[in-house]
Amino acid sequence: MDPIYLKKRYGNKLSFWGSLDEQYTLPFGTSEEVKKEVTERIKTIAPGGGFIISPCQHIQLDTPLENFMTFINTVKEYGKYPIRL
Repeated sequence: MDPIYLKKRYGNKLSFWGSLDEQYTLPFGTSEEVKKEVTERIKTIAPGGGFIISPCQHIQLDTPLENFMTFINTVKEYGKYPIRL
């Protein structure tokens, strides 16, 4: 499912949890790719509220610690309401 489409269509009726790619970006992407995906999700889904940023499921053991920490640090930096990216 496309979270950007769903936010545009149902964003005033639904809350969103997840949307980070656990099949490629978190386990196999670079830290820059992780940061890019996190900031893109915050920028496109968070405005207006109703967004809890997280991986779609639990973080797998094959996720490098660097990518996990990039996710955490990017959320700390950009993931507060009001959104300022």
